Amino acid sequence: MEIRLNHHVFVLLTIIVISLMSLSCSNRPICVDSRLDGYWNMVLDSLVINRSAKVEFGSINFNFTCKNVELPLLQTPRVDVKGKTLLDADINEDSLKKDWSNYQKAIRESNGTWELYSSKDSIKIHAPAHPFNGQYKIAFYKVKPFGQEHYLMRMSNDSTYIVCEKFFSGYADFDMLKDWEK
Repeated sequence: MEIRLNHHVFVLLTIIVISLMSLSCSNRPICVDSRLDGYWNMVLDSLVINRSAKVEFGSINFNFTCKNVELPLLQTPRVDVKGKTLLDADINEDSLKKDWSNYQKAIRESNGTWELYSSKDSIKIHAPAHPFNGQYKIAFYKVKPFGQEHYLMRMSNDSTYIVCEKFFSGYADFDMLKDWEK
């Protein structure tokens, strides 16, 4: 009887603690972490990179999760396969291996971590081999062209200005983003 009573008390206390935690979380304003989470597409006509080296991208996607970030892939060097395709028996396998190696290197260099920096409106991206490595001030906003809400983020520092749009913004109902401006 005592074990069963202890079990019921434990279950009741667990329910109370979870309820209190959910109430305290729902009353807090939405934080940078939750707005940043997920896929973002760079708005390329808004991108400004003031660097001495030319930067070309192979993709335009960011993916922020927990404390990890996948940055846009850098353009990899082109490998000349001399017009051959995979169906040709005499295709140069070394060229294919080199192309695959370049692609895998680009993926490794685009993976990094992020953290809130200094204040709640700045992040630090750590991906040493990627041009987006560094600290950024961020601002979230939305626009409503043609009656559809588009959720945007601006990331900027002294040498880079990036505008990103939330993936599928304008096409999906984002209940989680209803408090976007807070």
